[in-house]
Amino acid sequence: MQSQNISQILALENRHFDIKKKDDEEGTKLFSVPDFIGDACKAIASRIRGAVAGVQFDDFHKNSAKIIRASVFGFDDKKKVRESFAFPQNLLVITSVDIQSVEPVDQRTRDSLMKSVQLAIEITTNSQEAAARHEAERLEQEAKGRLERQKIVDEAEAEKARKELLELQAYSAAVESTGQAKAEAQSRAEAQKIDGEAAVEQARLKSEAAKIEAESELERLTRAREAEIKYIKDQNELEISKSKQLAEIETEKV
Repeated sequence: MQSQNISQILALENRHFDIKKKDDEEGTKLFSVPDFIGDACKAIASRIRGAVAGVQFDDFHKNSAKIIRASVFGFDDKKKVRESFAFPQNLLVITSVDIQSVEPVDQRTRDSLMKSVQLAIEITTNSQEAAARHEAERLEQEAKGRLERQKIVDEAEAEKARKELLELQAYSAAVESTGQAKAEAQSRAEAQKIDGEAAVEQARLKSEAAKIEAESELERLTRAREAEIKYIKDQNELEISKSKQLAEIETEKV
């Protein structure tokens, strides 16, 4: 029976007395039940035990709050959980039940539940690590792609600058060969040559700067990935350690 495996349920309820008439008869009902709290707790516990006995352990573990609230308040004509549980003999009305804890008493059931929790944590850990690793790899590939594209652009610009330099050199040679203002041509060609060489150097420096920046970004992403994966592992190992310690404490209590 389910009630043999689950016997420790801590629940808190909100309650009030539903007094609608201001007369002596209504007031007398308030004191008609000496231990109204004890009687209410017994009635609630009886309903919970009846509901718990009819469900499997796994279903109860996953939907304990829903099952307990439904057992206490019952259902209306529309199959919806009622909003209150009334005691007409003393006008007491329970309006909510807060489930504080549900603990297995049977040691084997407690161990099985702890293993299930630890397995769920491990699955979540592996999933989070895989997602973080996948995202880091995606960012790394994007960074490498940007680096390659920038490298191609820089090489194209450098090639364009070299081509212009060759054209200027050819023009300078042509001007010189025709004998037209040799000194002026030489001066202009020299200046253009300097400009062309400066453009090539500028393109090279730009390419180097882009490469350094891309490599720095790639290194930063790698460190961030490693730090994130380590954080996830540490957090989940801490959760598993806490679960094991709680299980050991519960075992010592038995």
